[in-house]
Amino acid sequence: MMDHLSWIVIIYLILINIITFIIFGVDKSRARSHAWRIPEKRLFFLAVIGGSIGAIAGMYIFRHKTRHWYFVIGMPLILVLQLAGAWYFDLLPVSPEEILSQVVGTESPAPTERVDDKAGTSELDASTAYIGDGSIPDHKGDDVIVLNYDKPLFTDKEKAELQGETYSDLDSLGRCGKAVARLHRDMMPGGKRGAIGHIRPSGWHTVKYPDLIKDRYLYNRCHLIAYAMTGQTDNEKNLITGTRHMNAELMLEYELKVIRYLEDTGNHVLYRVTPRFKKDELVARGVEIEAWSVEDEGKGLSFHVFVYNVQPGIEIDYKTGKSRRAK
Repeated sequence: MMDHLSWIVIIYLILINIITFIIFGVDKSRARSHAWRIPEKRLFFLAVIGGSIGAIAGMYIFRHKTRHWYFVIGMPLILVLQLAGAWYFDLLPVSPEEILSQVVGTESPAPTERVDDKAGTSELDASTAYIGDGSIPDHKGDDVIVLNYDKPLFTDKEKAELQGETYSDLDSLGRCGKAVARLHRDMMPGGKRGAIGHIRPSGWHTVKYPDLIKDRYLYNRCHLIAYAMTGQTDNEKNLITGTRHMNAELMLEYELKVIRYLEDTGNHVLYRVTPRFKKDELVARGVEIEAWSVEDEGKGLSFHVFVYNVQPGIEIDYKTGKSRRAK
């Protein structure tokens, strides 16, 4: 979900590029009729204030100024400098890696290493670990905790009747609710994931810590139900602001368990992911994940965990999404 300022900027960029494109066409027409020309300084000015894409498009569509080296080199250089400046000052709504993936249709490779099933988890007493009532155990060092003795809380009615996928509506703060599905391997997508950079989940900030995080960026647009399970791409009801650590490392372990089970057996799995927020905080403290295999009544796959939305070395203000280095 995009904020008001983001829409203003996008509308401005669309308009200035359209205007610049049209002016290049007008200037080309005047050149052919030997009429009064638009000064080159003005064409460059339009590019500098955001119309560089329109200028480049106008140059090559109208075949205008393409014999002038300072246009051929200058206009793309302005665009590169604008993108570099926006990236450096964290003004881009997506990271360069996401932009590249959307342009060339590739995704960052998922880790191939298999994580030990119980690594980084601790089991709490059921009375303190149960969070179905909305309470959230404080993060005390373990990034994943087992809930309700690892038993999911699907009711008999849900086990018998749950079909397809259901995503909660966003609340008044734009936050996601629970996502639940009856999974089968036939639901898995066959192609590459589409663009999600236009989605701005609640609490979203584009912020990087190059020396602390491998791919630099603190936050990912984190699918509640993984794209690899259902093919859901840019569903805003299925995307939260999640740390790189939670999304690409902690949740991945459990997602791979489900995916491997689906692929190996052809059975169904009930799967529910519930983001947990405290009061009016915009960033979830973590996600509650439940899975239960249907045909073998949980013998093949069954777990119930809470994954914390944390990043080593970073302190997060969950109310706003702002962050800082841990002291």
